[in-house]
Amino acid sequence: MAEKKIQNVSDFIREVSEIIKEYDSDIIVYRGEDQVHDEPCIPSIFRDGVLRKSKLYEKQLFDSMRQNEVTNSASYLYNAIDAQHGEFKSRLLDVTYNCLVALYFAVTPYYHHPEDKHDDEPGQVFVFHLDHAFSPSSEETKDCFKNIIEKKNDIISSNLLFSKNHKFIDHCKINNRIVAQQGAFILFQGDDADSLPAYMFQGIEIPGSSKKNLRDELNVLFGINTGTIYPEIVNLVSELTKKCKKMSTISFNVVDELDSISKQLEMELNYYYDACVDAVIIEKKIEIMRVAEKVFLSYLRGILDMDEYLDKHPDKEVIKVFREFTKKYNMLLDDFNKCLPVADRKLIEIDNFKVENI
Repeated sequence: MAEKKIQNVSDFIREVSEIIKEYDSDIIVYRGEDQVHDEPCIPSIFRDGVLRKSKLYEKQLFDSMRQNEVTNSASYLYNAIDAQHGEFKSRLLDVTYNCLVALYFAVTPYYHHPEDKHDDEPGQVFVFHLDHAFSPSSEETKDCFKNIIEKKNDIISSNLLFSKNHKFIDHCKINNRIVAQQGAFILFQGDDADSLPAYMFQGIEIPGSSKKNLRDELNVLFGINTGTIYPEIVNLVSELTKKCKKMSTISFNVVDELDSISKQLEMELNYYYDACVDAVIIEKKIEIMRVAEKVFLSYLRGILDMDEYLDKHPDKEVIKVFREFTKKYNMLLDDFNKCLPVADRKLIEIDNFKVENI
């Protein structure tokens, strides 16, 4: 979280510029939240446990939306996008390509509420750096989402390990609100939200005392206000500008999914290694390692879950790939431990998170 106090839009843009200088990514997107949550950047469907109460909640919702012509698409993914902007709960996390739009959301509650409702508490803007974008119009992306919604007995959609593969979905469909917000989405695949990895984003705190001034500047200087962010409210006409985006060609299969998970684990290990080595006081190092332990434990649980799945649904090719993955997983943990300064190795029992007998 950035420490500098943001008082005006210039302060904010300066802070964003400093952050993105650190990134070497093709895709930079933003998200604003007008309150500070214990778990930020979580899609609405996971906040009240609705999926624990009804596993088929989403399918039933989308089927009902189609029946009542709330959505006209035969794609569950497009149904979810329509639901997202029709105020239904969704597993899609809204992000935007425009940092000032994210700032608007960090200083303004949802339009049903008075705009100063949360001016007595801080907001946050999150800056994400991502490597791949998936097209919502591709059949593979649609099929991936359909498998999640229909709860098919599919290894990717049903396994805890693959919930770590959050997917950035660009948006091409004509929708006034999404166009106005320059919006896109991050897809959370599992039935329980697996938090976005810490290396993927940084946060900027927006003081509550600065919110009114920031809203005024966004409106006067940039024309960003409730009417332009939610164009359907005042029946504004928006123009859709064409953009050429580099879409990912990665397939949604076990080999590519496990490869993505390996790369993500490696980046998370590098993140916690750098954080621990850079920390000066021992209390901070311990705090970092406790967080790292939770992350490693989530990987281990996912691996054990997949091992149990393969016992029930054996597949020779998948088992072979999975065993190679677990070997690499153990190797990455060993390398992480060996690279740590000797004194820091005592702060974490790395063997507790390694995989045995798979």
